[in-house]
Amino acid sequence: MSRDLYLVCYDISDEDTLQQVRQYLKAWRVQGQKSAMECWFTASELNAAKDHLLTLIDIDTDRLHIIRLDPRQPVLHIGKHRDFEQNMGSFFIH
Repeated sequence: MSRDLYLVCYDISDEDTLQQVRQYLKAWRVQGQKSAMECWFTASELNAAKDHLLTLIDIDTDRLHIIRLDPRQPVLHIGKHRDFEQNMGSFFIH
């Protein structure tokens, strides 16, 4: 099964829930900063992640966006940049 790259952005009002969401997404995270992470998911992993994240967040006060990134688009780096392979927390704008 192939994996696709997604940008997962979230705004969580409760600090404990915020930490749970961050910890959960670490399994797929390759890059990101604070509340915006780049994650690789298979289709089944994405479905499982969405289902689990919905059990964590409060849909009345929290916000979660999962955006599939187009791998054909060149990456534009703005700000402090490190190579993708270094996994040092650089931020990508696609």
